[in-house]
Amino acid sequence: MARGLSTARNAPGLRSRTLKEIRLAADKRQLTLLIELEAAGRQLDIDVAPRTSLKRMVSGWEHGAPMSAQYRKLFCAVYDRTEAELGFAADDGRRPPTPLGADVDPWELADALTSSPIAAPTLAEMERAVLGYANRYGKTPPAELWPQVSRQMARMKDAIAAPQPLAVRRQSVALLGVLSGVAGQLAMDLHRPDRAEGMFSVGRLAGTEAGDDDLAAWVTATRSIGPFFAQ
Repeated sequence: MARGLSTARNAPGLRSRTLKEIRLAADKRQLTLLIELEAAGRQLDIDVAPRTSLKRMVSGWEHGAPMSAQYRKLFCAVYDRTEAELGFAADDGRRPPTPLGADVDPWELADALTSSPIAAPTLAEMERAVLGYANRYGKTPPAELWPQVSRQMARMKDAIAAPQPLAVRRQSVALLGVLSGVAGQLAMDLHRPDRAEGMFSVGRLAGTEAGDDDLAAWVTATRSIGPFFAQ
């Protein structure tokens, strides 16, 4: 197992809400930060994720995703600040799960997925919305993005619950699978692993129902990103 990844699933990460503000105050571009993190990793003998993955991780951390002790050590070295000065707060484990508000239950989605053929409303508009939410993950605070994704899932569930041509149903189901994967990531960020697991399961079911192996593989890969962010 690579250095820096050995405790990924044993120790929870800590969050900071000020990392982006600190970077901007230092007049530092994100690319510069990535290069400096890589250099700090070599200096401190800590493995760093490939740059494409690291860029996504940094975007997540700057929007409140949890960061592991190893990466916090790198940030402290790059900014020459302590964890407290970087805004990391210890989590004593007693923080209650973040309320998710009125949302759709995974079983409702699964029920819709396995029902009779359905009709879809304007799929082009829905596809733009769904892909937009997927692209915004890691760039928008989870608590802000969750209600929007939840509402779109409710719309997709209602669309799937009505009769429609098979080809349209498959496309609708695939979009619901993408939403479920995004919702699973958001639920993990919001300390709701129970809801996250349900959403990931629905995403895999959507891949099966749509006959889309790539979608099922994407959801499975997406499920692994949560623990990776929390290293």
